[in-house]
Amino acid sequence: MPSVINPLIVDSFHHYFMKKNIIVLTLTLFFVGAFVCQYSYAQGCVVQRQCAPEFGADGSPYLMPGQWQVDASFRYLDASRHYNGTVEQTQRETQGTFVMNRQRILNVAGSYGISDQFSASINIPYLVHGEWGLPLPFGKAATDSTAAVPNGPRWNQNTSGIGDITVSGKYWFLNVKENHDQNIMLGIGIKIPTGNSNVQVNYPTISGAASTVQLRSADQSIQPGDGGWGIPLELEAFKTIGDFSAFMTATYLINPRDTNETPSIVTTLGIAPTLATLYRVHNTVQDQYLFKIGVAYQVMQSLSVSLAGRIEGVPVKDLIGGNDGFRRPGTASFIEPGVVWNSPSFGSFSASAPITMTRDRAADAFGFAGDATFADYVILVGYSYRF
Repeated sequence: MPSVINPLIVDSFHHYFMKKNIIVLTLTLFFVGAFVCQYSYAQGCVVQRQCAPEFGADGSPYLMPGQWQVDASFRYLDASRHYNGTVEQTQRETQGTFVMNRQRILNVAGSYGISDQFSASINIPYLVHGEWGLPLPFGKAATDSTAAVPNGPRWNQNTSGIGDITVSGKYWFLNVKENHDQNIMLGIGIKIPTGNSNVQVNYPTISGAASTVQLRSADQSIQPGDGGWGIPLELEAFKTIGDFSAFMTATYLINPRDTNETPSIVTTLGIAPTLATLYRVHNTVQDQYLFKIGVAYQVMQSLSVSLAGRIEGVPVKDLIGGNDGFRRPGTASFIEPGVVWNSPSFGSFSASAPITMTRDRAADAFGFAGDATFADYVILVGYSYRF
């Protein structure tokens, strides 16, 4: 992520870290065989758009002046397990009323080394396939006087399209020529609302009646864009000792806009709002975050494996701006094994599979405690090449 930093501030931090000789603990995601898609999506209905491939084919986190790096990454997940807070809503599975959320996201990025310490990049995400669906209408259990009513057919929303493009810059605080085994990086940038935040699909109301089918806004979790300008922040660090590398990466996307005026799924389904839920008529433009820390081991010159812990999600309240609009705040934590293969001739290939450990669908800023779907795992694959 980028760098529009006051040179005096940069100097101060640079001298501070050099003076204290701080040992930092991070490595970028490609180096350890794990990567997150820059402005992608997280666990199912909890929307999260964090991602940024890093290391090149030579296994170094640093871009030389005039050097280019091209990255491509793909993210795959299916989510259908519902949670309210940390409690799984197993009845949704039993009753067959669960939401199925599918996301296939491609991210293409280009980075350019401006100086030894500073680089700039552009990230272009593309939602290859987004799917959100549930049976309509919901069935009814049998009573003493009535027979059971089965669920209606499953209706699916399908979307695709370019996402929100990010332009950013990154600055390494320690001298890269003198610190091959440790450093810390700060990135800052701008997220441009290039993605469509109001893709519409033919869909019925909650009644499931064919007569109600018309163009309606797709669910927030499968919209290619969020409709707001944003400020992505990133902090990374690493420390290498022998064949082992400890690493950390933290990203936070500031989205100052309150709502994007896209009708929420509540509105799409035709659920009449009350005075207390009027704020949920449109989708929010929410902040998002990710934190990852782990260890990588170089098995051989061209092969490394890694194991990391990772947390990502959507906060209940944004750092800047209001908190109106429909949102599904929540956090998921993962154990993420990864592998990367580096070739000086062919580039860097990586794969990781974050396995979900905990899920928490929090209540929103107004106290509404809905549910959301979470995936059991995510599949991430990537490729990087420098020239």
